[in-house]
Amino acid sequence: MPYWGDILWIYGWCLVSGLIVWRMRSLRGQLCSIGTVTAVLYGVCIGILLTQGAWLPLIPSLLAVTFGGGTVLVLKQL
Repeated sequence: MPYWGDILWIYGWCLVSGLIVWRMRSLRGQLCSIGTVTAVLYGVCIGILLTQGAWLPLIPSLLAVTFGGGTVLVLKQL
């Protein structure tokens, strides 16, 4: 994947996690949604690696999911 593709991949996962956490009402639901998005991201990266042989940036995407969802979580609590 080209460099701009990696950037879009990471930004997309950050946006997805932030939007999902933003739409959840309960704290438990928000934390579970971050965990679910993380599990889906891991599954997608491993699935594409095993079937297509393509390498997707997993660790930067996981950091983006955690920080993006966590930031929205903290801002909603204020």
